[in-house]
Amino acid sequence: MADDSSSSKVSLKLLIDSKTKKVLFAEANKEFVDFLFYILSLPVGTVIRLLSKNSMVGSLGNLYDSIENLNDMYMQPNQSKDSVLNPNTVNYGANVALLPPNDVVPKARKFHKCPSHNTYVTDNPIAVCPSCNNKMSTEVAYVKGSNSVKETVETGGFVKGVVTYMVMDDLEVKPMSTISSITLLNKFNVKEVGGLEEKVVSLEMKEGLLLLKASLQCKNVLTTAAGAIFFLHHSSSEELNIRLLVIGEFAMVVPAHLTAEAVNELREGIDLLLGRWSALQMAIQNEWGGRDTRQKAQQLALDIYHWLIRPAEALYVDDLENLLDDFMLSLNTEIDDGSIEEISENLMIIHEECLKVILAQSKD
Repeated sequence: MADDSSSSKVSLKLLIDSKTKKVLFAEANKEFVDFLFYILSLPVGTVIRLLSKNSMVGSLGNLYDSIENLNDMYMQPNQSKDSVLNPNTVNYGANVALLPPNDVVPKARKFHKCPSHNTYVTDNPIAVCPSCNNKMSTEVAYVKGSNSVKETVETGGFVKGVVTYMVMDDLEVKPMSTISSITLLNKFNVKEVGGLEEKVVSLEMKEGLLLLKASLQCKNVLTTAAGAIFFLHHSSSEELNIRLLVIGEFAMVVPAHLTAEAVNELREGIDLLLGRWSALQMAIQNEWGGRDTRQKAQQLALDIYHWLIRPAEALYVDDLENLLDDFMLSLNTEIDDGSIEEISENLMIIHEECLKVILAQSKD
């Protein structure tokens, strides 16, 4: 595939909680929003091909593979496997950034008729004419109505380019405004603007494909993308040496060398400690942080996991204590029984044990 990364970069301004590294929302331009809209129009077969069969969640990858291996003799004479495995995508009048240009090429829809009869029209050049059973292979021109707007590369796509858009972590899209920004900060219980960080990132095809995959598996898509950018920019290899780890409704990017055993041990350790933390469990049961207190607790587990997989030299127990304390305060709960310090110390111990597992497996 040709390298077209220079022409497919898209800038995105992220507003990030500096403690949890969670993306609150992003300021996006037309190109990024067009990309989000476009992935909704992609046929399932194209999505599977882009993400690869083996990385698909569920059984669609197996279905795709079985169709590939199916003998053509079982197909209807007017159908082909290629129409399912490599379906045409629709041309919306503009090139779509963040997707491989040779894999997803928007195609203008073409129509065909029978060479002998003008009664029927089809968009499948191997369809059979109902009148004479000949293939309807003669292409015919499609004429738009007089009121149609002519599409160009500059004016194509889905949304207008004069507007800045707000994209939430779960990919909800809305026009950007000062009022909506203030409302969101209140919703996220942001009390100190100094605790937020603005970061402008440049997304390329690798991040675009990961965004596509994350959008099918989790609700923290932009946070996942920000994690991917961190690993890509701090890796000496040009390969995408990361993978997507899904935990419930949330996902995160982790180093590819993080073994399944280490992942499970760390996840089980975090869940076990938080499950035994009586103050947190009381807050969940009584919904002291609102009706979504349980979902917030799930996000806390993910934030802790994300914090612990950073390089060991960047981990300080005081920072972890502050993370837990701030979270409990967001649930309207003050903790002064020493449990925050105890939980933090035990989490650091679990992290050290996971490092031992990774080191031992690397020697095998």
